[in-house]
Amino acid sequence: MFKKILLTIITLSFIGIASVLLIKNYNQNQNIKQLLEQNLDGRLMPHKVNYKNKLHNILSSDLHCFEFDLNFNEKATVPYFEVGHDEKELKGVSFEDYLNIIKDKKIKKIWMDVKNVSDENIAKMLERLNYLDKKYGIKNRIIFETSSTSSKVKLLSNTGYHTSYYLPITYFISKSSDKNSQTLKQQIINQGLKAVSFPSILYNYVNHELKPIISNDIVFHTWATYKFKNKDELKKIQKEEFYNDSRVKTILFTYDNNKLNRLYDFN
Repeated sequence: MFKKILLTIITLSFIGIASVLLIKNYNQNQNIKQLLEQNLDGRLMPHKVNYKNKLHNILSSDLHCFEFDLNFNEKATVPYFEVGHDEKELKGVSFEDYLNIIKDKKIKKIWMDVKNVSDENIAKMLERLNYLDKKYGIKNRIIFETSSTSSKVKLLSNTGYHTSYYLPITYFISKSSDKNSQTLKQQIINQGLKAVSFPSILYNYVNHELKPIISNDIVFHTWATYKFKNKDELKKIQKEEFYNDSRVKTILFTYDNNKLNRLYDFN
């Protein structure tokens, strides 16, 4: 009797978990369907596509853009961009590995969140980017995002790369005065930036403090906490003030890569 009860509990638990996953999949598919129908692929894009299986899955969802984290491995014999946010995620998978996967796809936009830009490695980064651009034609499709405030970022900007400064949440806390907005304005000029990227919670600051004092040519990229596994998330994003700002060119959302979606067993 006990075994039967235990088996029943396990079975019901499995059914419950499977049902939740199916609902999440359905919601995500509906949000993506609406996104594609409204031709928003490229303005809205999946956040943190740091694993090959997730890349394959967004491609199978007919999405043609993604954001991911990179660290530049300058110690390698041939320095390269390695996929991953930190040491825990770094497994030797390169940006070029990703480019080989997507080379036959009509990719619209790739947002590179490069974590370790420094004065010492930026020239090597430019050399690697130029190599990848020559081989895969990436220059007009990438956002090169960095938190670096170094004027050497201008090396990338002057070569035609779309450079974006990562505006941290701490900026809102400690640097929202007019004086510091002027400092940021000067940094944008010194780095030759094409954009500023920021969490959506900073939009009010960007819209009212920064936007009036910088060139109209500077565009914005942002990310929100919206998860496409939830019902009507796209509609919720479209109600936000930042969504309706024409200078906000890119908005990241969370793509749920749950077990039912993991069709590929890579890294």
